[in-house]
Amino acid sequence: MKAVGFIGLGNMGFNMAKNLLKSGCQLVVHDINAEPMQRLKVEIGAKTAKYPAEIAEECSEVVMMVNAKRGTLYISCSTLPPTFEIQTHEMLKQKQIEYIDAPVSGGVVGAENASLTFMVGGPEKSRERAEPILKNMGKNVINCGKIGSGQVAKLCNNMILGIQMLSVAEGINLGVRLGLDPAILSSVLNQSTGRCFSTEVNNPVPDVNPNAPSSRNYSGGFKCSLLAKDMKLAQEAAAESLTPIPLGSFTYQIYRYLTNSPKYRDLDFSAIYKFLCDEP
Repeated sequence: MKAVGFIGLGNMGFNMAKNLLKSGCQLVVHDINAEPMQRLKVEIGAKTAKYPAEIAEECSEVVMMVNAKRGTLYISCSTLPPTFEIQTHEMLKQKQIEYIDAPVSGGVVGAENASLTFMVGGPEKSRERAEPILKNMGKNVINCGKIGSGQVAKLCNNMILGIQMLSVAEGINLGVRLGLDPAILSSVLNQSTGRCFSTEVNNPVPDVNPNAPSSRNYSGGFKCSLLAKDMKLAQEAAAESLTPIPLGSFTYQIYRYLTNSPKYRDLDFSAIYKFLCDEP
């Protein structure tokens, strides 16, 4: 049985987690107070997590038992289905709790230097309340409209990003096999109509851009598995809206294949170039 995550070990949460453990469930717990975590660890064998992110990484099912007073604003920065955001917003609205979706683009580098782009969806009052907070973490805060629209923008962006990277990797691989130096070809692309994020910033060929993940053995970037997850969400949204996305569907199948491969799943998504190079 996979472990279940549990966040919030107050008077109710502690006993709820205790009952899960007694039922034989493997549990990973977190609370801002170390004392209840330690009690569950010593008394019943729970595994503890120092940060909530550890639970999100390890567990597919997470129980949250945290208190939120009326007027609290929740800002959702994860990439999630738009319909989920709408349902969550409606549920919390009944409790007089505000909720907006604000997924991000810009990667680890953007998070480090506060240059992220936030795509924000939700009621105007809530968006305005969140904006000063988001501007301290990002360069661009874009109003996308109603709740869920931020996620729509994020899914479209990441689907395009995946298609873009596949096309760049294909094109450069073709050029290399025909005898062209990848650095020269990349220079041509960056001064021509083929210029894009995947040729300039995240070039998939090692050592063309020394700052790109490809020059670090494809480590430290946006994992193939994460892009595949986002592209799957785009597939589901397209199916719900009866929207044809032939290139998105094809690209998703390739990234799904890479995700199922231990060799590629944890590498930056530009490793699709390495995959193409390894093909005969």
